[in-house]
Amino acid sequence: MPRKIRKLNDSGIYHIVIQGYNRTTIFKDKSDKEFFINILFLNVLQNNMKVFAYCIMDNHAHLLIWDFNNILSILMKEITKKYAYYLNKKYERTGKVFHDRFRSEPIEDTADLLSILDFIHNDPIRTNLVNQPSYYKWSSYNSYLCNDNIDNCFVSTNELINRVSLNNYNYKYTLCVTEDTCNYKFMDCTNISSNKTILSENEAKIFIKEFLENKNEPLESIKTNWQLRYALVHELKEKSNLSIRTIAELLSLTRGIVQNIK
Repeated sequence: MPRKIRKLNDSGIYHIVIQGYNRTTIFKDKSDKEFFINILFLNVLQNNMKVFAYCIMDNHAHLLIWDFNNILSILMKEITKKYAYYLNKKYERTGKVFHDRFRSEPIEDTADLLSILDFIHNDPIRTNLVNQPSYYKWSSYNSYLCNDNIDNCFVSTNELINRVSLNNYNYKYTLCVTEDTCNYKFMDCTNISSNKTILSENEAKIFIKEFLENKNEPLESIKTNWQLRYALVHELKEKSNLSIRTIAELLSLTRGIVQNIK
């Protein structure tokens, strides 16, 4: 089936989502997130574009980009190709890294621009990683408050603030919202249908902890208790798309043991 033609708009501003294949974790640690941010900004500068916002999660990322040259597809192809090569080489893996192409939606007006800014920066709150957006390091939120501890000088905060006449002080308070108070209409990683309930390594760690607590067993027990080991690995396989390698690392087991459990 032919791909849909991407919607273009006069503003040139787009909300972009990229996601790990089968929702697997693609940003495993600090160095992965730093590498992605570096190649994002390097390629944005080379292509004379601007980044208004970003948020890098474990298995997906949100970007808000101003593309006034209509070359967004070229940019994203270059970024995803470089990151896929980096990830496969670092973790000695092969195969797809990203779920299909990136997805994008045009941002047409000021109201949508402010709403998507909130939506992107509140992703860590919606996924229960933090209770304030300023506590999450891997987003551009703190760039708008001028208290960023990492080098986010490439985020075009002044450009966006001038565009919408936004005051930094006011923005701090308009951002502190949750899914309960805002009816977001923007695309998210949850737009891809799946029957899996464990969507990231963080969620898997929580599941493992709760599973073992319910059994009154420490993690070390799975090495000697084959029934407990079988039940836990089986549940992780059924409820997630985590790789054999990732499950083995989380449980301190060999990949052979994990692979043999169906």
